[in-house]
Amino acid sequence: MRRDLPTSRAAHLVLQRLGIDKQLEQLSVIHVAGTKGKGSTCAMVDSMLRSCGYRTGLYTSPHLCDVRERVRINGCAAAGGAGPRCAGATPWQP
Repeated sequence: MRRDLPTSRAAHLVLQRLGIDKQLEQLSVIHVAGTKGKGSTCAMVDSMLRSCGYRTGLYTSPHLCDVRERVRINGCAAAGGAGPRCAGATPWQP
């Protein structure tokens, strides 16, 4: 990666090369930052959105007990990186 590019421009170039820059523009994203309460805030927002009928994806780090709990799709753990593992969950498609 070129060191003379601003970080956001360099990241955009990587997304372009991967061919996913246009797909990401179709996503609605909530990014939570700060020093305290991110996990509980994200869990609460995820729960509220799902109760309103939205499909959600949630990534949290660090995990509490098992690394597989970091990625959740519609509230279900995406075990082993292979995708949703619970009834009714479907892979995201733009």
